[in-house]
Amino acid sequence: MATSNGKKLRMQGIPGHVHESRIATEQIARQFKGNDLKFDQARIIEIDDARRDKSSNPTKPTILLTFSNSEDISTIMQKAKENLQGNSGVYVQYDYTDRVRRHRKILGERMLIEHQQGNYSSVRHDKLIINDGIYKYSDNAQSIEYIGRRQSYGSRQPTQLTRTSITQSWTTNLNSHSAIRMKPMLTECCRTSRTVITAHKI
Repeated sequence: MATSNGKKLRMQGIPGHVHESRIATEQIARQFKGNDLKFDQARIIEIDDARRDKSSNPTKPTILLTFSNSEDISTIMQKAKENLQGNSGVYVQYDYTDRVRRHRKILGERMLIEHQQGNYSSVRHDKLIINDGIYKYSDNAQSIEYIGRRQSYGSRQPTQLTRTSITQSWTTNLNSHSAIRMKPMLTECCRTSRTVITAHKI
């Protein structure tokens, strides 16, 4: 399993072979970044490792790239957002660990509920932003916990979460074998001064 230290990317949908050499994979990745992502520094950016990994399409195995500078990752992701068409079949993503991917799935489901209720929400790495609040999923508590407040909130005024906004039933997969229907419930942890969205089985 590939680990993620914030300097890894996955590129999916680019033709190639799972057994191609590191040099060949790196050259293909550089050409893609230069031609498709319009990244001017693609030919000189420092890449620590480049390899292919098996995917559902054997003619387009996933490219895994490791970079020396995490800022290069941010630039490439921004270029992908600006230049990749939604129907291109090519995807550029952070190479998250299995744990982070699972947390992002849970937080993503919560994000959709907040969107439906008119709240600003987005998932950033392993954190969920809801209006002015920052939340993370806790494996120990099996709940989404409030961990802090955003320093800036654009032109909108900070908004406190209400009980109404977080008491919607929701479904999430805690593992690959079971889907548990959950109902978040807001509780105040007086001793730790934290707000917790606790998941209860129905």
